[in-house]
Amino acid sequence: SKTAGTPDEVRYRLTLANLCLLTTAIGEAEEHLQAALKLDDQNPDLWSALGLCFLRQNKAEDALKAFRRAAEIDFCDPSHLYSIADAYLGLGQPDKAIKTLLQVTQLTDDYRFVHYKLSLSYFSLKKYREAEISARAALSGDPEMDFPGSNLGMAATEDLGLVLLNQDKLEEAEACFQRNLKCFVQTSFNLGLTLFRMRRYGEAFDHFRRAVELAPGDAKCHNLLGQTHEKLGRAAEAEQSLRRATELDEHYATGYYDLGVFLARQESRKVEALSAFEQALKNDPEMAHACYGIACLHAVAGEEEEA
Repeated sequence: SKTAGTPDEVRYRLTLANLCLLTTAIGEAEEHLQAALKLDDQNPDLWSALGLCFLRQNKAEDALKAFRRAAEIDFCDPSHLYSIADAYLGLGQPDKAIKTLLQVTQLTDDYRFVHYKLSLSYFSLKKYREAEISARAALSGDPEMDFPGSNLGMAATEDLGLVLLNQDKLEEAEACFQRNLKCFVQTSFNLGLTLFRMRRYGEAFDHFRRAVELAPGDAKCHNLLGQTHEKLGRAAEAEQSLRRATELDEHYATGYYDLGVFLARQESRKVEALSAFEQALKNDPEMAHACYGIACLHAVAGEEEEA
């Protein structure tokens, strides 16, 4: 039964419940939803959110009942069936989850989460061939994960790798795991940069080295690895990494500038430093600090006119 004249309070309660779910205040979310259902027990969104509350509390049986109620009210929305399948998985019933998920695929052509959950369900039943087909469907459109949000990314790629591993398709499995590792390059680099700026050079080095291992063709990673080597007193290794960065990207102005700074600190290598600064300025004519570096070298050499 539905109480008339209360849509605003129902929406208010649902909004509060969703906010509570975001902040993991599951108990409060459930209270708001139960109160809203007393006002409108024909609202599928309320039942669906309540099911999620139960699922988050590992009450899969209660979640299943709530999701089923949502599906009874709004049988055209495939998301309710998807949630029912989630509850089945929570109950350890992958066979029932598969049956429900296959119903969802008949209602919509593009529901990648369904294919991902199908893959997990088939995998738990050791139906590896079916799991592989579903995992590939979850990654369809952008299997290399070049575009953020285009597929289920690392989770589905990891799942596909495991499925291939269990079928002894080892080279394909390796490619999946290697693809996932590449996604950590930017995280390793950014963490290294953060630690570098905190002057925690030993820790920064570990992360820059990891970034170079994962992306050996990335000039920035080699550049920061070189700077970190220098901070740790390893001049030969520093120069090797700094020069490697400029070899990988001959248009990398910052790389040439950093190499110039490194060389300028050594009395006998001012000419090489000047050459590096000039190349940086050639690549980026507006690089003011490269101009400053050139001027400083000329000034130290007593060449006031050139400075």
